[in-house]
Amino acid sequence: MGRMGKYNEVNKRLTKLMDDDLNHQARVEEVKLTIDDRASESLARAWRELRGREKALKEKLSGVELALVAYEQLIENAYEEVGITSLKFKEGGSVSLEFVPHATVTDREKFRRWCIDEDLTNSLMLPFQTLNALTKERLLDGQNEPPGVKAFVRTKFVLRNK
Repeated sequence: MGRMGKYNEVNKRLTKLMDDDLNHQARVEEVKLTIDDRASESLARAWRELRGREKALKEKLSGVELALVAYEQLIENAYEEVGITSLKFKEGGSVSLEFVPHATVTDREKFRRWCIDEDLTNSLMLPFQTLNALTKERLLDGQNEPPGVKAFVRTKFVLRNK
């Protein structure tokens, strides 16, 4: 049935991760009620088709997102040329520019020390990808999760075209 994976032994010790968003899960349950053919092959084929549709939509969305950024840059330049920050339409509404600060960490160590000095240690977190990688590594080495971390089994669907 299933393939043996490097996490099989680890996964036996973990609880399956459940969706905490009950509204989302209720909507999922509604969709599940509309699915008549529950045979494994039918479900997998339908899932594969939906993934293809999702990919096509994401590609279209990516093009729209690029066009939006292009228009935003052109609008900013055009507004700057005529000395405005807002344009109102006859039919109502407007397009305005607001200039707000945006923070980016350039020296993690200096920032970390500042957070400690400002008693912000509870706000310091590893990026999820780093925490997940460290946790997986510890579990594969037979160790427990890092203190304060709980690992769960998450189902990951993989689509291979060959």
